[in-house]
Amino acid sequence: MTTFTDKQKKTWSLELTVGSARRVKNETGVNLLNMISLEPDGKASTAELEKLIEDPFALVNVLFTLCAKQAEESGEDFAERFDADVIMAATNALIEEIINFSPAAKRRALTKFYQTAQRIAAEQEKELEKILNDENLDEKIEEEMKKSYTGLQASSASIQIPLHSGS
Repeated sequence: MTTFTDKQKKTWSLELTVGSARRVKNETGVNLLNMISLEPDGKASTAELEKLIEDPFALVNVLFTLCAKQAEESGEDFAERFDADVIMAATNALIEEIINFSPAAKRRALTKFYQTAQRIAAEQEKELEKILNDENLDEKIEEEMKKSYTGLQASSASIQIPLHSGS
């Protein structure tokens, strides 16, 4: 079982079982048991998972189905409890739950892939923070915008509009 916290600070539990996977498939058309697979060459295939993650409406529908009993108890609109950060946390919880549901050997391999992906994402976030904290960032942006504007002016000046004479 994994958890995530919504923007109202309510904690939701996800538990993937054959029964919950069947409910998700029947209600949303999404087969959670095929989200991540190991190919014969040892690579992880995540195409189905990526498709789900890229569609926040489908993702929240899947999460709602998994959390239906909890959502009924809260009495609020489930989707209204999600913002971008909550979607990210819920996505991570869902991925971890899918991995946890896998057989032991596959689970170990998928855990390695997932940990590596998380490490790379953290490194990229640190790099982005460095860029955003650069005290010269505003000047660099302004300089690039001026170059673009100057280039736009030059290209618009080179456009010749044919003039038709009335004769």
